[in-house]
Amino acid sequence: MKLADGVSGHVDPTTGRVKLMWRNREQQADGSIRRRQSKLTADSMVEARELAVQIAAALREKGWWQPGEAAFRPAVENLDLVFQAYLQHKTEFERVRPNTSGNIAYSFGRFTRGVRVLLGLGDEDMIPAEALTLPLYRRWVEWAGREGKRAATRDQAAQGYGPGTIYQTAHIILDAWAWAADQGQWASLPSPPHNRRAHLPPNPQYAPPPDTATWAEMDAAIANIRPARRSAGGPNVVTAKYTAIIQRFTGLRLFQAVGIYREDCDVEGNTLLIRRGKSRREAALMRRVAVSEHLWEAIAPVLERAESGPLFPDGADPSVPMVSYRNTTRYVTKGWERAVAEELARPTVAVPPNRSKASPTHTFRSGFIANLAAAGVSDAVLDHLVGHAPGSVRGMHYATPSMGMQREAVKAVPAMVRSTA
Repeated sequence: MKLADGVSGHVDPTTGRVKLMWRNREQQADGSIRRRQSKLTADSMVEARELAVQIAAALREKGWWQPGEAAFRPAVENLDLVFQAYLQHKTEFERVRPNTSGNIAYSFGRFTRGVRVLLGLGDEDMIPAEALTLPLYRRWVEWAGREGKRAATRDQAAQGYGPGTIYQTAHIILDAWAWAADQGQWASLPSPPHNRRAHLPPNPQYAPPPDTATWAEMDAAIANIRPARRSAGGPNVVTAKYTAIIQRFTGLRLFQAVGIYREDCDVEGNTLLIRRGKSRREAALMRRVAVSEHLWEAIAPVLERAESGPLFPDGADPSVPMVSYRNTTRYVTKGWERAVAEELARPTVAVPPNRSKASPTHTFRSGFIANLAAAGVSDAVLDHLVGHAPGSVRGMHYATPSMGMQREAVKAVPAMVRSTA
């Protein structure tokens, strides 16, 4: 029911108490006005009507009303602290990988740097949480796009504001905004957009690579994974070589290959348990896939060395897989470069010209997928082997490829033709 201009009420029939509802007008840091719904419960209808008159008068005069505080204003909260709480949640509770937490921290830095420019704040000035509005977020997306174009014109480098980076940053900001709003501890934080996908900038679509690696080209690159000199090397070289072999035979991502335990390898049954996943769904599946019988021969030294536990243990804690495995990619990069120099691999396979940030380890995954697709392996079986999400509800819930179908598919993976010793 309407009790006064801008004030409505609802009577609880069991208690007789009246809940009053109105909207306070609050000015945001970017100059926009936001209307926040407020509620108050009165013990009787008489009290409710008296309060409604006071609230309506305050709304006409100054646009807001709060009981017991003649000069009420929402507390100013630090947006940086909101982002820090989200990062702490992702790190301590969701236990994201170090590179993921680093990407989150860099994204916050990029966003707040742009917001300070847009709001005219200094580097040391606090950004109020109430400044995080949808108009300001959209202004940041436009500003970041202009920065990327300016940098690309100046030195052919986007300097952290390329299309992919802007998309990633926007995605993280919207996720953090939604998470913080759910916590309820930041009263001045505006409500996030309901449909986050509708407010994401365009995700850059990469053109397909001109060439994909053949089995022989992958074998040539693996054979050339070695230290620069005989006295150099160590566990990183070993990890680089044998994770590349696993990727060549399975199409796994690098972090999945590094995370394999000895107990995951069923040599007699020619199956492999995949513990890790890029998405939560893939990680929760803990799927077991069929693998080529030639894999065990290629990684025999690693299997013999590890009777149990991770195949590639961490130096500080042998009970867990190697943590800083990403520095192994330089050995893989050198392996592809040497294979190209020896004319055993095409340059467009090692470094696709249409990909500015191509990962050399991912070439084994793309080669595995392309070669099995050319051999006639169905999309459903191939997606299950490499961990891609099914393209339909049927594929997700009812059509998981049988082990027999998987075994038939991996027969198309040949043994390695070059020595990897």
